[in-house]
Amino acid sequence: LRSLTSPKDRVMRADLADELTPGMSPEKQRTRLRNRLSNMLNGWLPAPLAARVVVDHDESVRLDLAQCSIDLLRLEEMAAECVAKEGLMSADLVDAATALLDESAGEFLPGWEQLEKEVNGARGAAGDLVRQLRQRAETARIDLMGALAANLIARQEPSRAIPLLEQALERQPDREDLARKLRAAYLATGQMARAADLQRDHALDS
Repeated sequence: LRSLTSPKDRVMRADLADELTPGMSPEKQRTRLRNRLSNMLNGWLPAPLAARVVVDHDESVRLDLAQCSIDLLRLEEMAAECVAKEGLMSADLVDAATALLDESAGEFLPGWEQLEKEVNGARGAAGDLVRQLRQRAETARIDLMGALAANLIARQEPSRAIPLLEQALERQPDREDLARKLRAAYLATGQMARAADLQRDHALDS
């Protein structure tokens, strides 16, 4: 989680120990962490994953994500690429974006809350990082949906763009850019009343 939210940030052993066993004395925390790391690196984790756990000489611990394919980062990169097109996208890019949108439909780190509850009684700080990353994933998905809808509108297919935009705006109602695209799609398909309602509800300029 730290590697994704702050790639250059390193977690010190003391902080990781406190995350693992909050409320214990520092000495017991260090012992628990030392035992846990030893178990992880010597059998608990698959060898390829264990090799990525790096315990540095400065007492920091990190997960080496170099050359890893991470769905969250791929989603954000794809969303940025598609949004930058500002409308028309190639057929190959549309197919890749649609496939990634389908693949990323689930929640980032599902089951995290239960895991955290079992490990440290949900008293750690990692939950805040999970929520941040879930929001990043959601925003990337919404951006991707908006870009796909913009492509359909640019290709004179506003009726196909409407379901995407309605879903995106329902999930992030404060997105004025999506509301404007949806209003344009309503107008292009002759849905004047819905366009007027949307303009009023989102206080859009005429």
